[in-house]
Amino acid sequence: MDARLIGAYEGWFLPFTAIWANRPKASQRKVEPPTAKIFYSGNLACFRNTWSKDPAARPVYLAIKGGNAFAGRTGSASLPEDLVLHAQADAGSFIVDGARQRWIIDLGPDDYDLPGYFDHGTDNRSGPRWRYYRTHAAGHNTLVIDGRNQIPTARAPITGSNVDGHCKWAVFDLSAAYGKLPGSIRRGAALTGRQVLIQDEIGPEVLGAIIWSVHTTAKPVSVSGSVARFQLGEDRLVVRILEPETACFELSFPPEPRLFPIADVRQLHSHTTLPRGANHISELPRRADEGRNRATGALIRRLQIAWPTGARRLSVLFLPDYDDDEFALGVTPLDEWLARHPARPADFPRSVVCEPDESYTRLPLVQAVVPERSHSMVGNG
Repeated sequence: MDARLIGAYEGWFLPFTAIWANRPKASQRKVEPPTAKIFYSGNLACFRNTWSKDPAARPVYLAIKGGNAFAGRTGSASLPEDLVLHAQADAGSFIVDGARQRWIIDLGPDDYDLPGYFDHGTDNRSGPRWRYYRTHAAGHNTLVIDGRNQIPTARAPITGSNVDGHCKWAVFDLSAAYGKLPGSIRRGAALTGRQVLIQDEIGPEVLGAIIWSVHTTAKPVSVSGSVARFQLGEDRLVVRILEPETACFELSFPPEPRLFPIADVRQLHSHTTLPRGANHISELPRRADEGRNRATGALIRRLQIAWPTGARRLSVLFLPDYDDDEFALGVTPLDEWLARHPARPADFPRSVVCEPDESYTRLPLVQAVVPERSHSMVGNG
């Protein structure tokens, strides 16, 4: 957005017109905004292959974050209040856009009137805020280990990146977000041409059940073994597991919204039309926003992978607006990313090791581990 504003800027600030009102305006300069930017202060990386809006150019956009901006800082009292209050457990989460569609989405915040929604707990990790799906790591496009939440205040820095040339990438150290030693859990994100690669690597000390997941409003065309195909209108998305061969996709819906009791309806600031006698409030529906209306759009689905036991690397390729069976990227370790240019295009083996499940609605859901300190729940929790 800033680059587009610069492109329309004529070289003058409005207040100076009172001093040099008759001076000719400078000729408009042609600005070529960068197609990649690393924001180290916010642990954020943003990549695109082109600034063209023309679908024929097949633009692709990838944005991925590490830890929260305040993570690891001292003297947090000096930070803006909303920076801390609105933080979510989303280290490693990312979004992917194609020419006309957002394929991999962020769910955004939940209802501010939910009980304890802004109560992080005295340790910033055990409060009732973290029982809600949209704030928990399970509600983001990242990893969940043993169903537990991330540590929201942990540092998850960018350890290396490249913003030049055909291949743009960044590597994040997510270890601290899961209470592990540095280097134990790393996530690499690369945009090579129009191909998006998300590659996770874990050390041998990382044990337990690991779930990789992303959220999308796209309609599934087929989910079979290591390949998932989606469609939105005339646009298509192909997602492939490159490694390991034993990994398989599962498609389901997120857990149903839960109901929570409220002590006094009169204290709510955004629910003025609750039925008389109502004594509970629900999480937002598992739907995308539609304009300014929260959670009223398309159904959200969850594409996930159960990390195979013994595997140390999981590589997933996203192909927005691609035709079937176009070439894919090979896999190289993250250490080689950091040492030199990452993966180059290579033929992708089309063998599928695991058997597909034809009914994604029957696949198991990932439930968040609710902190013991949370309030009692009623309804479909």
